[in-house]
Amino acid sequence: MALLAERGNRVLYVDPCYASRSERLRPKHGYRNAYAARVRQVSENLWVMTPPLSFPLGRFRLSRTLSDVWLARGVLQFMREKGFGRPLLWIYPPTVVNVVDEIPHRTLIYEVVDDYAEYPTHDPATRRYIRECEREMLKRADLVFVTSKELLPGRSELNPNAFLSPNGVDIELFSKAQDPSLGIPEDIRKVPRPILGFVGGIAPWTDLDMVLEVALRKPSWSIVLIGPVDPGINLRRFEGVKNIHFLGRQPAEMLPGYLKGIDVCLNLFRKIPLTRAVNPLKVYEYLAAGKPVVSTPMPEVQKFGRLVSIGHDPDSFIAAIQRALTSTDDPAIIETRQRAVAAFSWDRIFDEVMSRVIELIPESRSDSIVQASVSADSLGHAG
Repeated sequence: MALLAERGNRVLYVDPCYASRSERLRPKHGYRNAYAARVRQVSENLWVMTPPLSFPLGRFRLSRTLSDVWLARGVLQFMREKGFGRPLLWIYPPTVVNVVDEIPHRTLIYEVVDDYAEYPTHDPATRRYIRECEREMLKRADLVFVTSKELLPGRSELNPNAFLSPNGVDIELFSKAQDPSLGIPEDIRKVPRPILGFVGGIAPWTDLDMVLEVALRKPSWSIVLIGPVDPGINLRRFEGVKNIHFLGRQPAEMLPGYLKGIDVCLNLFRKIPLTRAVNPLKVYEYLAAGKPVVSTPMPEVQKFGRLVSIGHDPDSFIAAIQRALTSTDDPAIIETRQRAVAAFSWDRIFDEVMSRVIELIPESRSDSIVQASVSADSLGHAG
């Protein structure tokens, strides 16, 4: 959405956050602010809205209706204040399908970044509800984009204007990891080498069993995990494991420095229905940084061939890391890795997406766009 704003479009990015029971009872911003939309302007053409606290997706229809009403009310108020008229509506979560009718728009785009119903934290009622919402969203959408090949077949059956649009990567940012003048942050610089690194959110689909197994079997290797930890993740089992280091969330502009300090990058996804359809953004970032990558098996990493080593179990995973550690990282292989993701720059992906939008829906040319996303607390994004 930042690219849309940079190119002259006015963009409202809506980031609904599911509220836990404790937060609904004791909102951190106070009761008066908790149930009202908050908007902040981050650039000339880009605003970010945090709408009123929302409720779980489960079986309670009344709570879902209240959440939808509050969300629509906040968006409509902003549109009136800024004169948005009938914008292009760009939707991620299918669960806001009932809000779509409440927001005047000229074009509806639905983007599918995960198989939303397959999140491991969802109960059966929530899964059914999400699938119902997605079927309805696919029927209504003018255009559908999916980020992996695995997501396309079922969606294209319900909407003939469904297309593959893979993840992109900030080539300019992550290639800085090869800059000799770039410093390595102090917290990772203190970690004993060799360093195996994971960059991304630590969530229920992260293969922490593999992390623990590698750490215990190879105590001379250090493992660093850089990213926020989902509130539902219990890290107590890692207490006393001295070669595992959780460094927390870091600013995006700092990530090239961290990647520079990592010897082998890890892509760690559990083998569950959700992850079969994931297109892991972190693999693109690792390769753009020119780093060797070892991954658990996923359909979307196979396109990179030998540039990403696959470990199906702890034995083969450790063996792949060992090969990566002992191989010579000459400039040619670094360049090959970076070249493999050059076609996936965000600028190029953006141009392809927007040309598809304008080709199929010429009237979608618009100076105002509303994008509804969702936080990792409810549906999230596994990539």
